[in-house]
Amino acid sequence: MTPQEVQSLRPDRNTSLRVDRPVGFLWEQEPGPDGELIDSAVLFLSNRECPWKCVMCDLWKDTLTESVQPGDIPKQIEFALQELKTADPNRSFAGAQIKLYNSGSFFDPKAIPTEDDPIITDLVQRYGFTRVIVECHPAFLGDRALRFQSLLPSTTRLEVAMGLESIHPDVCRQMGKGVDAEKYAKAALFLKENDMDHRAFMLVHPPYIRDRKSAMEWGRRTLKFALIQTEATFVSLIQTRGGNGAMEKLAEAGDWIKSTPAELKELSRFGIGLNAGRVLVDRWEG
Repeated sequence: MTPQEVQSLRPDRNTSLRVDRPVGFLWEQEPGPDGELIDSAVLFLSNRECPWKCVMCDLWKDTLTESVQPGDIPKQIEFALQELKTADPNRSFAGAQIKLYNSGSFFDPKAIPTEDDPIITDLVQRYGFTRVIVECHPAFLGDRALRFQSLLPSTTRLEVAMGLESIHPDVCRQMGKGVDAEKYAKAALFLKENDMDHRAFMLVHPPYIRDRKSAMEWGRRTLKFALIQTEATFVSLIQTRGGNGAMEKLAEAGDWIKSTPAELKELSRFGIGLNAGRVLVDRWEG
């Protein structure tokens, strides 16, 4: 399916977004490296749509059609943190982690202006976060990531979340993401060599695998690749869903089979059993 076909099947996007307000924000907890629960301030930033038109993605629904201007993203972050503080005044940002998710690549200058990096890192330091997690396509990893890291205090770690999705070669090629196992491994090595942590997003039952047995086998292979070969410290299992038009068309053709709760549980148990990192299930609902 071409990017043009993917776009032609889309429903309407959210037109109520503001450049100075995030899409949403919330507190959540997740297990840390030692198993203890860590508070996470999760911010979903309003910005431009990702340049890739992945067949399974519907995150574009909550993106803008144009790039934000310098200063807009820091305003969004400040607003969200103030709102979170007001809603739960007894919860402290100090020692917590912040996730700056933008439905694309944080280091894409057309999504997050480069000029905002010093302001963003100053906010991270001022509020006392000890870890900042951003999402990024491997193609945008490079000098900007290193500069952003250098602006953070030594007590704050940078972690990059990347969409691995699947290492099945046909799936990689047909999803339209522009990433395969080799490119992903190279990006993971870049992060490791520069003392950044990395977490992987992988799809449970990605499109273009036509039977359940194969989908589960490639799920296990992808988990091994993420946790052992590329040394991801965290893998988020994402249940592939419909709703973007393209996935419904693939389902009709037999090119996508939705996973079951039992399969989701089986994969999570397999990943945890590897004893190589944290594995969590994200049903991608909302």
